[in-house]
Amino acid sequence: MMRFLFATHPAGILARVVPLGTVAAAWIAMLLMPTLHHSLIPGWFVMVIAMMIPTVLRPMRKVADDRVSRATVFLAGYSIVWVLAAAPLALLPITSLGSFMIGGVWMLAGVVQVLPSTARALHACRGLRRTDGPWGAGVRQGIWCVRSCWLLMVATVATASLMPALASVGLMIIAAAVMLWEKSRLASATAIRGLGIAFIVLGAAIMVLAPGTHLHG
Repeated sequence: MMRFLFATHPAGILARVVPLGTVAAAWIAMLLMPTLHHSLIPGWFVMVIAMMIPTVLRPMRKVADDRVSRATVFLAGYSIVWVLAAAPLALLPITSLGSFMIGGVWMLAGVVQVLPSTARALHACRGLRRTDGPWGAGVRQGIWCVRSCWLLMVATVATASLMPALASVGLMIIAAAVMLWEKSRLASATAIRGLGIAFIVLGAAIMVLAPGTHLHG
């Protein structure tokens, strides 16, 4: 994080501090309003800022070239893809699913996690060219991230809706850390597949150990 903040001139520092401040504000909003995720579009947008933007700070830095305007355009392109990715959720009440269906979502997320296409998407998340335009780079980065992390986000939101308010924020912190890790060079292909197997086991455990549980049941 300190390497990300380091720059040789004020404009460069500002280009790095502004995104971090936006992320911090989103996390503060979730802590102050821990049931925010129950409101689909506003909650999803705040979660994207809090949980997903930290995973693209490195490619953003390459594209932004220490300019606030380029960083802002990159993040706008990235965020709009994630907002559009919420559209299918309007047909599925993910904040009021029973635990059996939530377990199924986790298992599906695990199956997707072990697919070669997910490994390719995660690899693409790590490599943007400095010459890419900020809007196009942000949109492309968003597409790759949605392909690799969308089901994990859905499973997290659905599960958080069954938990006490502050505990749900804790779950989101864990999910954010997982996504940050799997997009880093520290995550091997074997470890990523192992994570998928862990999701499948978690989903099966939820289905077996907490059948029929509902948020408002």
